[in-house]
Amino acid sequence: MKSHLILTLVFLSIQFCMAQKSARLDSLYSSIEYEQAIELGREMLVNVPTDPTVNHILGRALADTKKYSEAKPYLLQSADSESPEWMQAWSYAYLGICEYISDNKVDSKVYLEKTLALNATKNSNNFAQNHLNWFQMTEYFEDWQVVEKEHIRFYFQPNHGIENLNEYCDTRENAYQINNQFFEAEPYKKIDYFVWSKPKDAIKIVGKNLGFADSDLCKINSSINQTIGHEMTHILCDFGMKPTNRNRLINEGVAVAFDLSHSDKMKAAIRTNTENLGIKDINERAEELPEAYIYPVGGAFIEYLLKNFGDEKLKSLLRDQSWNHLIELYGTEVLAEFDKKIKS
Repeated sequence: MKSHLILTLVFLSIQFCMAQKSARLDSLYSSIEYEQAIELGREMLVNVPTDPTVNHILGRALADTKKYSEAKPYLLQSADSESPEWMQAWSYAYLGICEYISDNKVDSKVYLEKTLALNATKNSNNFAQNHLNWFQMTEYFEDWQVVEKEHIRFYFQPNHGIENLNEYCDTRENAYQINNQFFEAEPYKKIDYFVWSKPKDAIKIVGKNLGFADSDLCKINSSINQTIGHEMTHILCDFGMKPTNRNRLINEGVAVAFDLSHSDKMKAAIRTNTENLGIKDINERAEELPEAYIYPVGGAFIEYLLKNFGDEKLKSLLRDQSWNHLIELYGTEVLAEFDKKIKS
């Protein structure tokens, strides 16, 4: 009798401790303290390896910190049919993201559609539908022509009118490889490159003017005749340089400098700089000045720094694009020399 009582008390004590840890785990995740949630979740699974709630929170925290491959087994555990439907729905939704980042687009779509089929909660439905839209995996894109290359998967809107698709794709695949000699990037998936023959349709469907890149999704939306290197440079720079500080003038300037258009970028900057601004003034006003001003001046500036001072300094600037770091690397005299070139 006494031993039975002791066992009961031990069991209740363990249950109480687990309940406290579960509440703490949920609180950490809700507070976006993902790393601490991951640490606690791993600790808890030592004692309860199949607990659906712990697996669910741990899987989501790992996915939210871009540890997608690590997240999958935990999300699969929490997607089990014995779990509550809301948990299954969110587990499938997050698995959809993990599979997309792993370049398993078919599985990604299956999981996101499973979330919608469960119809467990309004929020999980919206989350899944939004990601189907962002991943461009809706019915609208089903009749787009697909061409696969080593680093890029191309999608062409119907009636594109491009005579030689293979040549079109090879040109951009070659541009990727040329530019990546500098950036040495290793994106976690192929770039999904959507080529729109009707740019106005893009505004209706994806909600933005062409062209643009999304590094998190390794995705580009482009018009047919856009410069071949610009948008892919954004992705290569993000994965290769991993910027800690971003600056619009530098960030857009590097994409223009590596657009492979072979245009005279200094001439374009001089023509653009009608206000006779210096590079410091342009940088300070970078958020308010239009693209038509920032792009040519930024492109000429990056090209000037690269040609005159080499790869390593520019790579350092791209990692930390702050004004102070720019001055540390190049000094005020270099900027003054550039100002003389762009002022008429």
